[in-house]
Amino acid sequence: MRELSDIAGRKGLRILTHNEKEGIEGYYELLEHHETIKFGTRYYFVFTWNNGWEHLSISVAGSKRNPTWDEMCMFKDIFFKEDEPCVEYHPRKEDYINLHPYCLHIWRPLESELPIPDKKLVF
Repeated sequence: MRELSDIAGRKGLRILTHNEKEGIEGYYELLEHHETIKFGTRYYFVFTWNNGWEHLSISVAGSKRNPTWDEMCMFKDIFFKEDEPCVEYHPRKEDYINLHPYCLHIWRPLESELPIPDKKLVF
């Protein structure tokens, strides 16, 4: 994860709650030009670091849609370092928990390395 001061210093990002042992939550409003994301779009986030994982939940405020790939990439860049691989998991159907229908998640283990497919397989 990036340093909390780097995350908190991001233009448009506001932390509403902060627990040093567990995480932060707040909102982010896009206040910079972006090719594919509408200026002024607001997102809610929860970012935690406990139970062996860093976990980021993102939803688009006031919208009935999931965040797009570009939006998820933007949040990956805000919260995680460039050299930290992260994943969006699709669990077994029996393990689904859906507390918010338009929320997506990014995960990174704290105690092990994620296996990464060979670059030739990702196209």
